[in-house]
Amino acid sequence: MGKLIYAANISLDGFLEDETGSFDWSVPDEDVHAFWNEHERHIGTSLYGRGMYETMRVWENDDWLTNEPPVVREYAGIWRDADKVVYSTSLTDVSTARWKAAWTFFHPGDRDAQTWVADRARTILTGRAVDAAATIRYQADQAGFHGRERTGADQAAAYLTRKAPYLNYATALTNGWQIATGIIEGAARFLIKDRMDITGARWSTPGAQAILQLRALITNGDFNEYWQYHQQQELHRNHLDHYQQLDLAA
Repeated sequence: MGKLIYAANISLDGFLEDETGSFDWSVPDEDVHAFWNEHERHIGTSLYGRGMYETMRVWENDDWLTNEPPVVREYAGIWRDADKVVYSTSLTDVSTARWKAAWTFFHPGDRDAQTWVADRARTILTGRAVDAAATIRYQADQAGFHGRERTGADQAAAYLTRKAPYLNYATALTNGWQIATGIIEGAARFLIKDRMDITGARWSTPGAQAILQLRALITNGDFNEYWQYHQQQELHRNHLDHYQQLDLAA
């Protein structure tokens, strides 16, 4: 079961906006931003209404981030990595990075974009991420797009090319391995980073694996059942296997 967190910037006297409806009063300094980054890093899925989504999607645009502090640029990556669910009766599309390439070739809301994205996804799932990137670039070239017209396509192609060694989905599918969703990735960050990324900590592989297994058992609510099993195994290993054959009556 996931955890639902409601978060908002609010003044001590209970206001979200100033008298003009602006959030500018709550712009954080770098220390506060770093704290918020660590909080957001563990979020697998963000839930938005239309207004807040349209406010937040400024983080999709790299143009204004060039001269921002590293902590601000880091947040942009964290925000983009999380899945988004937008509740709206009037918004026709959610134009985040995963769809930017499609909107290079289709008008927002065009249902043919879904077919195009599905075709690219199937190419990636067969282990051909570089081919998918080449196809996106080729289509942008053929359409005669230049500069900002093709930004979404070029960003998607660059990502697929850069991450190709890690997008070996064909092997995962062949072996029946789970392909992580944003929720699974968020859980992995919660399980691993929160526990292992401790200043000064040094972990051996067996020790880290044992700690993570215990953390997973506790998080999933299975620790009590496991502990009973553990005690039974300890009894057999330390006592019954050694002494049950002895004739103690002598």
